[in-house]
Amino acid sequence: KNTLGDSPLMEAVYWGRVECVRELVAVEGVQLETRDHKGMSLEEVARERGRLAVWNVLREEKMIREEKQKRQEEQRSRSRTEEI
Repeated sequence: KNTLGDSPLMEAVYWGRVECVRELVAVEGVQLETRDHKGMSLEEVARERGRLAVWNVLREEKMIREEKQKRQEEQRSRSRTEEI
């Protein structure tokens, strides 16, 4: 984090660095729920600064992660059912 407490991802979003955002969201464990030193989310910063391409990357990654989590939950549910 920088001196304000913002993550590298937040900095990339703030400055509209689309390729950096793509690379950073692909890193395992990077949090999309992070907030800046003002309490704004990644998506809010992108929207406020007019970074539509960045906002789209964030939304796409969020949907990918949600779908992945849904599939994992369904798989766990099936595994539990098969054990019974």
